[in-house]
Amino acid sequence: VMFRNPTVGVTYRQEQKLADAEDAARVQSITGTESSPAGSCTGTCVVTREFTPLDPGNFELKYYAPGIGQILEIEPDGTRTELVEFRH
Repeated sequence: VMFRNPTVGVTYRQEQKLADAEDAARVQSITGTESSPAGSCTGTCVVTREFTPLDPGNFELKYYAPGIGQILEIEPDGTRTELVEFRH
């Protein structure tokens, strides 16, 4: 889930089924920088912090590159899940 024009600080729900699926995300930045094998962004990444109140303290940072979408997910322990291929 991503806004067309995201705003830093906005928190939104991604799923809502009480006590079962309560995923949410907060826009952390719209000027992030990151890279993966299939894409990168320098000062243009949208960065979200995705979480659920059902599992406090557990979250993921996700990086979205313009024209591509999600290129990277980083777990709290530093594990990276990277986009490895992208075709227009």
